[in-house]
Amino acid sequence: MTIYSLTPLKVTTAKIRKKSYIIRDRKLKGFCLKVYPSGRKTFGIAITRGGRKYNERIGNAAVMAVADARKIAASKIKVLTLLEKTSQAGVSPSSMGASFSVIAEAVFSRYKRRWKPSTMEINRCYLKNQILPFFRDKDVASITRADVEIWFSGLSHIKETANRAAPVLSAIMSGAEELGVREEDSNPTIGVKRYRRHPRQCVLSVAEMKRLGRLLEAAAKVNPLEVAILRLIILTGCRKSEIMTLRWRDYRGGHLHLIDSKTGPKMVFLSPQARTVLDGIKGRRSGFIFPTPKGKPYCKAKLNAFWFELRSAAKLDSIRLHDFRHHYASIAIRNGESLTTIGVLLGHGHPNSTLRYAHFDDSMMLQAVAKITTSMVSSNKGDTT
Repeated sequence: MTIYSLTPLKVTTAKIRKKSYIIRDRKLKGFCLKVYPSGRKTFGIAITRGGRKYNERIGNAAVMAVADARKIAASKIKVLTLLEKTSQAGVSPSSMGASFSVIAEAVFSRYKRRWKPSTMEINRCYLKNQILPFFRDKDVASITRADVEIWFSGLSHIKETANRAAPVLSAIMSGAEELGVREEDSNPTIGVKRYRRHPRQCVLSVAEMKRLGRLLEAAAKVNPLEVAILRLIILTGCRKSEIMTLRWRDYRGGHLHLIDSKTGPKMVFLSPQARTVLDGIKGRRSGFIFPTPKGKPYCKAKLNAFWFELRSAAKLDSIRLHDFRHHYASIAIRNGESLTTIGVLLGHGHPNSTLRYAHFDDSMMLQAVAKITTSMVSSNKGDTT
């Protein structure tokens, strides 16, 4: 076993051996650097608490600073030490006291296998910007529903963000119960009402779609990749990220086979028009369908910039790329498709998600009313009593 004070220089100069080995940190017991024969180096913790060994990877040493890794390790070790003390003392873990920030880090560590990397990144933003400023140093066991109500009302100027941050706080509180630092069934976020959402008008008119189509046609010669991405988003109802990260291996049998969508693996059924877009892309390779010059997925910022310019020309300033997913669902509803069918097409994991995406315009409501009342009148005419 090798023990040093882990510094940036020590991490960089750690020698490569035929077998993996660990360098333990002298400053923080349990914090370590693992060096692999391939040259890869990772930070982690290797510690024993309560007779149980804990080994957990924290991050890649090539992209993570030593100080940041040590800080995360300290939080994890603190939680493990707290749980060991409560076990030995035979008292309620919640009575031992644990700061919210420490428990939040421990919960995020446990959730890294449940959340996709992109979800983890977004949730960390909510934690850092909306949650920690209010709860950071509070004893996680003493946080009440009143505290949550005060926090939530303080975010009234960013209602949509508040609604998205609330489930993250709820996950942390549930995780605190799992860790034993809060009493069971004591999640203080339960019952806190979210801000009402104002429904967006996401269904484009026929005239708007024609206007957009003409602009896409005109831009295709100069920006073929951007136009192809936009056309696939419109024609499939897929998420922007799903189209931008497509690989040629995902396109087979005339359909898209997504291994890692937001809700897990799914197959996207393609229309002839969507297949024409894919079949017309030149310079096929074995990698991404829409690659950057370096072979990575297409740049989101570049696509957004193109879309902002295009939608301005099309006089669609309020429309986001994600709104075409809503548009797709609403057109399907208008054409008589069931919510179940639309849910499968969009890859929704829950029917409520599909209902949220489906927008009903006035003409659809008038048609529904006409059908219902016609049926009622016909029924009454046949009544001979």
